Parts: sequence; C-alpha cells; structure tokens
Amino acid sequence: MTRVDNAEPNPEAIPATLAGGGRTMFVNDIGFTFDMSEDGMSMAGDATITDALRSMGTPLPRPSVLATIADCVAGIPAFVATAPRLAVTLDIGSASNVHPPDKQTVGHRLALAARHMVYGEDVAFASPLFRQASSELQPDGNSALRVWFDHATGLMAKGTEVTGFEIAGADEKYFPADAKIEGSSVVISSPEVRTPVLVRYGWAANPTCNLFNKDGLPASPFQAPE
Repeated sequence: MTRVDNAEPNPEAIPATLAGGGRTMFVNDIGFTFDMSEDGMSMAGDATITDALRSMGTPLPRPSVLATIADCVAGIPAFVATAPRLAVTLDIGSASNVHPPDKQTVGHRLALAARHMVYGEDVAFASPLFRQASSELQPDGNSALRVWFDHATGLMAKGTEVTGFEIAGADEKYFPADAKIEGSSVVISSPEVRTPVLVRYGWAANPTCNLFNKDGLPASPFQAPE
C-alpha cells in the first residue's frame, strides 16, 4: 500500500482499485456498493481506509486527503453512473470510531443501492450529488455561488440552518458560508468573500453537515470551482 500521509490521492488509481475489487469479490458482474463515513470510505463488509492504515502502522492522512479520496470517487461520472453506488453515512459516524456504531442505517442505505443496481427496483437510493456551481450577484453588491445537485428532490436541512458549506475567493482562503436552500439548489455566500470562486461541503475528516433530500439521504461531500 502506498503511504498517503503526505501524498495526494491519484484520481486514476482509485476507480481502478475499486473496479478490481468488484471483479475479485463478486461474480457475474453484479457490482458492489460502498459507503462514505465521517473518517474515510469503506467497502461493504470490509475495513475502512483509516482502519486499514492504522492496522499497518501507517500515519493517517490529513483530513483534506480523506476528503479528496471521497471527492475522487464521487467526481468520476462514469463511475457514479454505472455499477458502484455511493452510500453516504456522514450523519451516523463517530469521530472516535472508524466503524459506524449504527450498522442498521449503513446496511439499509447500501441495500437501497443494491436493490436499484442489481435487482432493478425503482427505489430512491442516491444522496444529493454536486452537479455544478454558478456565480450570482447579490443586492449588496457581493457575489454568491448557487450550487446545483442531482438527486435533490425535497432538499432540506436537518436543523434550523444549513451547515457544512465553505467558500473561497481566488486566494483559496476558505470561510464558513451562509447557505439558503432554493429548490434543488443552495445559494452560498459569506461577508468575508466578496467574489467567491470555490465552494466545498463536508470537507473535513469529521464534518458537521445536515443537508438531506426528501428520502432522508445526506448530501455527499465535494469541493468544486465556480
């Protein structure tokens, strides 16, 4: 295994690894599902990335690397659109335990993906996934970013306000952002960033996020330019 404590993930290696795992673990090309937890990503029935690193005595990667691993997987269109299905479990993990204590919810979300992918059932299985972001001028003269999601029917926050978003200008200095849900999109702004060009959500090893769709599935982390 390559040491990743000071390295950036390779976007090409990640899908190749998962594709190889799918061919190894399953027959008849039925595919596999995987979940994204608060501190890493795990295959169904396998150890999390961070757990594997700990067992090998390898220093854990910094939070941004774990987030980038997740982003590499979720950001590969052909990967998301075909066999593997991402089950996001950011809302049920534990900051002190790489294995989510709520196994029932993890299994339920992975099963939804399998029912859709393998058995062709018409069930809601996907979390809100980033589609695109565009700049909008606000009445105060500052700009905001409107973030659009797929699988975002009934987009809502579990709480009084949306949490987990950050934006940055050309200097790439991120600040916590105010977020307002409008249909299948979220308008992101911050008084600290007059002209935002970058946005990210849940970009940490143990993020505080509360954006869900009407089916109760949490939005997937991402980082993206305008």
